[in-house]
Amino acid sequence: MIEAGEAGSDLHRQYVVNKFLDNFFSLVESQSGFFQWMEVVIDWVIKVTFRVPLMRDWMQQNASRWAFLLDWLKQNPTPPMQQQYQDRVIRMNKPRSRVSTSAFRYNSRRNQALCFYRKNSLI
Repeated sequence: MIEAGEAGSDLHRQYVVNKFLDNFFSLVESQSGFFQWMEVVIDWVIKVTFRVPLMRDWMQQNASRWAFLLDWLKQNPTPPMQQQYQDRVIRMNKPRSRVSTSAFRYNSRRNQALCFYRKNSLI
């Protein structure tokens, strides 16, 4: 969708990108109660922002629109364990998810960027 916005006129491209990213970040914000889903989405946002200049420009101009991601990462530095569910609002996965979780997943190199940001207090 973002790449499709690059093909048209500047005004059309700006409209398409703004509409898509506004809807995308409002969806992400509404699903912020699921740790693993949020972690994957934040990883995707970081990768796309580094690769697509149009996304980078939008994020610089609309910092207030995605600032909740930084707040979410500060509030949830570690994944919730099942014994903590009664105390927390956040869940590991969405209901009826077939995703299996592993404690080793969060120590792996897969999420290097997030681990680096958390360890160095960049978020």
